[in-house]
Amino acid sequence: MNEVDEQRLPLLTLGEARAAVELLQLLATGDGEGAFAARHLAGNLARRLPAAD
Repeated sequence: MNEVDEQRLPLLTLGEARAAVELLQLLATGDGEGAFAARHLAGNLARRLPAAD
């Protein structure tokens, strides 16, 4: 098995990823470049999460 075929492991647990989205959403409430970046990252991460039960 070469490097390309190796199984990828998640960097975060599901709970950690959800917490990161929540924190990014808090940061996104402001104005400016940082808030824009936080909204962008929160959206990208949230789209990759499974739907909440």
